[in-house]
Amino acid sequence: MKVPVARALGVLALALAGQAVSADMIISNLNANTQSSTLFGPNSTTVYKAAGFTMPNQDYYLDEVVLKLYEYETGEARISIWDGVGAPQNELLVLNNAVGQGPGEFDYSFTAPSQFTLMANTTYWVYVEATGMSGDWNWTSVDALPSGLASHVNYLWNGSPSSFWNSYGVYGREVPLPGSLALLGLGALVARRR
Repeated sequence: MKVPVARALGVLALALAGQAVSADMIISNLNANTQSSTLFGPNSTTVYKAAGFTMPNQDYYLDEVVLKLYEYETGEARISIWDGVGAPQNELLVLNNAVGQGPGEFDYSFTAPSQFTLMANTTYWVYVEATGMSGDWNWTSVDALPSGLASHVNYLWNGSPSSFWNSYGVYGREVPLPGSLALLGLGALVARRR
């Protein structure tokens, strides 16, 4: 009778461990059709553009923010995460810069430099600004609002509402609940004893 319980706990532990390592799409519209774009750089009046979203009833570790950019070169953008209801208020994290891929439109991954938790039921903003290092580049706009586990809030251009739905995705891993970690440890202990 002890063997089936040990196996069940071992299987549960493996299932929980598998969930902890795969990234979930928190919110995205990266698969939508390109319509237009927001211009950044020396020939632009764009100071910043921000995309807001409210987290679901669960904490997530942030893995990356992906932006669909056109004519982007390494170091031309500064991407950060802000909090704030209605508008970005506090800068929380600056993401690692993506490497340019040459002429054309590509998805660029801006990664978290350290573990960062997106808290449940909190509104965050993906804040995009140019560094002014070189030429112009574009953050593409698409024909669909972002959706996913989180809910879309708004787009802001230089602080004003924007009808350009820029293409982005936020990806992360669910923060395990305290009971999940205990079961994982118990399952590992039982498996070790065998």
